[in-house]
Amino acid sequence: MSVTLVEEILLLLLDEEKGTLPPVPQLTLHYVLAGAVLMELAINNRIDCDIHTLQIIEKEHLDEPILDQYLDKICLEPEQQEVKFWINSIADDGSAIVERGFQRLIERGILGESEKRFLWVVKTRSYPTIDGTVEKEVKLRIMNILYSDEIPDHRDVVIFCLMDACDMFRTLLGPVELNRMRPRINDVSKLDLIGQATTKLIREIQVALVATHAPLF
Repeated sequence: MSVTLVEEILLLLLDEEKGTLPPVPQLTLHYVLAGAVLMELAINNRIDCDIHTLQIIEKEHLDEPILDQYLDKICLEPEQQEVKFWINSIADDGSAIVERGFQRLIERGILGESEKRFLWVVKTRSYPTIDGTVEKEVKLRIMNILYSDEIPDHRDVVIFCLMDACDMFRTLLGPVELNRMRPRINDVSKLDLIGQATTKLIREIQVALVATHAPLF
């Protein structure tokens, strides 16, 4: 398998100069990555879903540690559950998924790893780009779809949904262009059920946090 959706999302978010993630709300990132795990399993015909439930199609591993872990977890669940249930469940492991996603990118030779210490105690970790080909290719695919009428393949629909869920298009396009392209983004994002469920859940969480004045990070 080439890079997974989890890894592609991390690459798209990564600041190339600093080698760090931008200040995306942690909860949002974790839910986006949970959606990416489920979407990758669906693309590889391991699961299927409708509005109400998620079902197992195939239990065979994909030889990707993150994906295989959650495939096993879904297989062990005695009752069928909604997509929302699994997004919540996987998002609970969000920090570990981020760390393991970066580790896989290091193993693939796409990123390096650098660690700095502040006052010999606090450690900050960055992931400088070694091979930027994958990141550039993903961004080019997304921009081509955005500015055309072509019907994207399933994988690119998924990336659209996840980018929209964590507001990545705002960074890529700016407010004026984002407003102009919003109909196209919405049309593409509607093509995937898991993507819709992920985005809806993130929006609900954001509204709830604002209402309670809870911190997003």
